[in-house]
Order: sequence, then C-alpha cells, then structure tokens
Amino acid sequence: MINFSLSSFLTTALKKLFTGFSIVIFATFTGILVFEYLAKKNKIGEDIYQWENRYMLFKGEPLGPVFKNVEKFFLYIPNANIHSTTYYAVKSDWTLEYDYHFLTNNYGLVQKKNLRQDYPSLILLGDSYTEGQGSSPWFENFSSNFPDESLQLINGGLLGTGFEQWLLLLEYLKKNNIHVSKVVVIYISDDYRRSAWNFTPNTLSCINNYHACEGNENFYGMPDKNGLLEFLEKMRGYRKQELDKANVPVKDLKYYFSNTYKVWQSFSQKNKIEISNDFPANTLGIQKLIASYGQNLLFINLPQKDEVVRGEISPLGIVARGVIEKSGGEIYDGFSKCNLKKEDFFALDGHPNSKGYQKISLCVQSAIQERWQLENH
Repeated sequence: MINFSLSSFLTTALKKLFTGFSIVIFATFTGILVFEYLAKKNKIGEDIYQWENRYMLFKGEPLGPVFKNVEKFFLYIPNANIHSTTYYAVKSDWTLEYDYHFLTNNYGLVQKKNLRQDYPSLILLGDSYTEGQGSSPWFENFSSNFPDESLQLINGGLLGTGFEQWLLLLEYLKKNNIHVSKVVVIYISDDYRRSAWNFTPNTLSCINNYHACEGNENFYGMPDKNGLLEFLEKMRGYRKQELDKANVPVKDLKYYFSNTYKVWQSFSQKNKIEISNDFPANTLGIQKLIASYGQNLLFINLPQKDEVVRGEISPLGIVARGVIEKSGGEIYDGFSKCNLKKEDFFALDGHPNSKGYQKISLCVQSAIQERWQLENH
C-alpha cells in the first residue's frame, strides 16, 4: 500500500513538473515570437550595420598602389590621388553607397598640404571618422578655418585604427622630425577594441590589381566600369561560399530569431567587457599619450551610428571612457555637443555622410577652441 502510494505520488509529481516545464517552454517561445514580430514591425532590431554586404574598392590614379605597410601599421602611398568607392549587396542587386577622390601628402596622410619638419603642429589622431571615409575629407575645410596659423595641422586619421596604432603613427612622425606640440584624439567606442594592424601581402596585391583578388581580402582593387559587375558578383560568390561552410542550424536560428539573438549578444558582450576589461595595448596607448602630452592633449568622443540610433553609449564605450578618465585624460563629449542624428549617416554604411562630417568639423573646432582658446598669430 505504501509502495503504491509512493509510486502514485511520484507519478503525479512528475506529471505536474512536466506540465509546468511545458508551460514555461511554451510561454518563453511565444514571448520570443511576439517580440520578434513587434521588433520587425516597428523596426526595433533593424540592421544598423551590414558589413557582410559591404565591398570597398580602391584605386590609385591614374594607375598605382594605394596603401603601404610601415612596420606594425600602415599609411597611404605618399602624394597620391586615391579613388574610393563602396558598394552594398542588397538582395540580388547592388547599391552604390559612396564614390569620391582624395589626395595624400608627403607622409601618406589624407590631406593636401605636405608636412614641414621641426614646425609646431597640432595633429588629429583618429579612425575613418577623422580620415573622412565616405566623403570628400572634412579636414580640408576644418584646416582652412583654423584660427591659429602658427600651428601646422596634421590629419592623422586612418580607417579601421585604434589607440595603439595612433601611438605608433605619432612615434613614426616624431622620428621623422615632425614636431607635434598638441594632440587631439577623435575616437568612437569600437576603437578601444582595435589592435594595430597592417595589410597582408595578398590584400595589397588585390588592391593594386583586382585580377589578383581571391575574395578573402575585404579591401579590393577597382575594376573599370565594364568589368565592375562581374567582379562584384565574383566577390559575393566567394562570401556566400564561406557562409555556407558555417554551421547551418546556428545560421538559421540567427536569421529567424535575429532580434532575440542581438539582445543576447549585447548582454553577453556587456558581461564579457565588464569581466575582462582587457584591451591592454590600447589602455597602454591611452596612458602613454596622457603621460607625454598632459594639458596639450584632448580626447573627443564621437557617437557611432548604432549609439545614435539607440540613444546611449555602448558598454565598450563606457569602459574606454573610464580608462581615459582614470588615467587623467580630458574628454569632450561629442554625444551631447556634436548633435549627430541618424540622418547624418549613410543609409547602409556606418560612416557619417557629408552633412555629418560637416557637423564633426564644426564640433572639433569648438572643442579645440574651448580647450586652448587659440587665436590668430
């Protein structure tokens, strides 16, 4: 009788447990479906960046290389005329996102004026936002309106770079007798995770001659108009092939539950950053800059496109700010003072458009003036 009662009790308990577990699973799954529906309907989780669909093409005109490696970092080819264009694969079609030219100086930096040695200089260090990727470089308008003519202005912006690489560039210029007396570091949150890098030999070969491109370079040479579409389709075919090699079930889950995946990814990234706080090369770069320049150094924190859309700084950006402030650096808050809106960025690309760069130029001018009260000499 006792054994029968115990068995009956266990059976009933297991049934209740299974029923409760089933209800939790059903409720969770239903909640995810509702969230996905509402997110897609209201474009809450719309893709802000579509890097996997971006194809960046470069050409040194009339014919020539574009980039060169300098030890652990890179520069553009000196005194060159560079043609830069970017296409996005949109479903089965192609969208031209931007197409422009820019000049480099005698040190391979994105500006028209050559640098003079042993002359007091103010350098803007930064990534593609500082370089002006996507539009005619804003540095030229900025420098033409700069109030202190006694300072030589240097555009130290290079695409895809971070604090470690900026320190290497600064040291390289100093070795070449470029006297930098003031430093402005224009950064975004993602810069804090970027290590110093240079171009692989196959990428340089691909940029110099698009016929040498295999598809895994991410930076490509520019074909003539007649061969452009065929080339882009070839590169897209390579990426599709690589994607198909990925774990298909995971890929499908990311596709069908994309917004839930983004929430989970954001949460896991935040915890990872909070736990590790580990980008030592960039932390050291920040500390060395502050130790070397002190009151002659200013950090300007610009918002990324995704931060503008969300209306808040990313977890990585919070960590970067903390490192700068704890090291004694002064930050000019571009989030509140530069007034960048979603419409100041390209529709598909993550970079500012010409209107956005105009705002950045004015904002950097105001930040420098507020910091040092420069006047005409």
